[in-house]
Amino acid sequence: MEGYYYEKIADDLSQSLRFFRHHIQIGKEGDGIHVVPHYHSAFEISYVAEGEYKAHIGDGEYLMRKGDLAFVDPLTVHSYTTHGNALVYAVIFDGAFFSALGLKQRTFPVIMKDMYLLKEIFDDVGRGCKTHEELLEFLKEKGEDYKLGVLLSVLGIVMQKVKPIEKSLDRGAELMVSVLHYIEQNYTRELTLDSLSAHFGYAKNYFSKRFNEYVGMSIREYLNRKRISYAIDIVKEHADVPLCKVAEMVGYRSWNTFYRAYERYYKNC
Repeated sequence: MEGYYYEKIADDLSQSLRFFRHHIQIGKEGDGIHVVPHYHSAFEISYVAEGEYKAHIGDGEYLMRKGDLAFVDPLTVHSYTTHGNALVYAVIFDGAFFSALGLKQRTFPVIMKDMYLLKEIFDDVGRGCKTHEELLEFLKEKGEDYKLGVLLSVLGIVMQKVKPIEKSLDRGAELMVSVLHYIEQNYTRELTLDSLSAHFGYAKNYFSKRFNEYVGMSIREYLNRKRISYAIDIVKEHADVPLCKVAEMVGYRSWNTFYRAYERYYKNC
């Protein structure tokens, strides 16, 4: 899995235009989280060139098929789930590029269908590159002007096919950004549905429902995934630290609870 709740690198001004190439081959393993719930202040485009891909954006879940494009506004919680084999391209770009096209305070529909003209553009980016790492090396050699040209070509085709729309104010998304930020700052403490709903001043059932809608999983599962992701990072960087100490460092009070979560989520982190 890539990233946590907040992709800080997506807001790195030195990398304000980034491309990804995901070649997903899962055979018969079934659905699995490919990119965990997160948000950033950049725009994001995901394009399915082959196969199928699931996107959870805001409070909506979408099955994307070949030719479909997802458009994610800044500060919108989103995640992606595998759904069989797929080839997916993604672009993360700073809002300045969007504003330069006269689209300030405008956006596009979350999912746009039948954008087949984009496949040729993306396939030409790093033609022959078999991995994401090869694509990064290719783009590094090409330089920023080349990447900007590709982005403008993509947005140009999108604007030909779909009219921009006014941005709507989403209070639910604002709440979830605040919640995820709070969890990031306090995940080593004992956090529960009761404590989080009380902290934000909402009834427990309502808070749980909204969290599940926007993040795509329960608070318990999200906390476990986050903590285990950090635990694995610690183990990789500090192999001499005992697992019982690692469990404590990432917020677990029970060794058994940590071990069960570690066994369950290790393969997906």
